[in-house]
Amino acid sequence: MDIATIEAKTNDVLAKNQITSPFVNVFEIAASEGIAIKYRKFPLKSRSVSGFYFPKDKTIYLNVDESSERQVFTIAHELGHYFLEHNTNEYGVYKRQDSYVGIKHENEREADCFAANLLMPKRMIKEELARYPFLKEANPSLLSLRFGVSASAMTNRLKNLDIIKR
Repeated sequence: MDIATIEAKTNDVLAKNQITSPFVNVFEIAASEGIAIKYRKFPLKSRSVSGFYFPKDKTIYLNVDESSERQVFTIAHELGHYFLEHNTNEYGVYKRQDSYVGIKHENEREADCFAANLLMPKRMIKEELARYPFLKEANPSLLSLRFGVSASAMTNRLKNLDIIKR
């Protein structure tokens, strides 16, 4: 799936939920789709799992030990699997990456792209930077606070949009 298609899907989700400015409330988006969110403490061997979507009970399970910003991104990522209609294994889990070669599965990359576009839409970022030009020159963490994401997620998004240098 190409980036333009994923961006169009996120724009449809934002429009359907009447979200026109940051902060994008992924909890409300999930609720509007009938998707529950539950917090779990994952076993030690599963600590690298931030969460997963279980289609059989329409529930996103989140790792309670992760930061709130990471949990928000995880919800957006799992909504990506849902809206992009990815087929998962019977447990609804993809590995974050193949531990041997460090390559993410295509569906994981698409869900990450969906999450970034959902939480930090290009249009909203450009509007915020036009309204508050000092944010571009400042540390991306200021802009990340406005969007409710981590500073690293915002930095990556600004780089991907060619707003700041890579």
